[in-house]
Amino acid sequence: MGNDEYSKQSQDENVPLQDKVAEVQGIMKKVGTSMLTTVGTDGKSLHSRAMYPSSTDKLQLVYIYDNTSHKDDEMKQDQAVNVSFLEPVGGDWISVAGNAITTSDRSEVAKYYSAATKAWFADLGDGVHDGSGNDPRVSVLKVKPSEIRYYARKETLLTQAAEVAAKAFGTGQMATPGAIRTITGKEVESL
Repeated sequence: MGNDEYSKQSQDENVPLQDKVAEVQGIMKKVGTSMLTTVGTDGKSLHSRAMYPSSTDKLQLVYIYDNTSHKDDEMKQDQAVNVSFLEPVGGDWISVAGNAITTSDRSEVAKYYSAATKAWFADLGDGVHDGSGNDPRVSVLKVKPSEIRYYARKETLLTQAAEVAAKAFGTGQMATPGAIRTITGKEVESL
């Protein structure tokens, strides 16, 4: 957690784990699409791309992806990834730091593959690379969280705006219309 005043005043860990999990899953469901960030093969640059999780059960993020893409090379070289979600209207956000675990095991692919997945894989017309669950390019990426940090609004947008205005113009105090919370990797494993 940061040492800046906003981080200090927004920090709120006095919430039961099950409530934090429900908040995170609610934000994920509302947002849908996440940004997956990997470390480039140069070991320095970061690459992000929008991806829709196939599952967020027990805060384990699972994606279907193309193992011929550059993200596969990046994750083989450095398993550290970050996944973020942002709800733009209210400002709720989630940042998941973790490690990528990939597999092309057909039984794993079958668990998460859906008919909609085929739209993201071109049929190459060779009878093998057809975008189906049996296409060798179709793989599963699981993100094992080491830490989940998130911000959840305390109020409705109207009361949030009123608090910000009152604090900024009326009292000179810092507005904290939401709470920043953390779920540890150990807590995720306990789910």
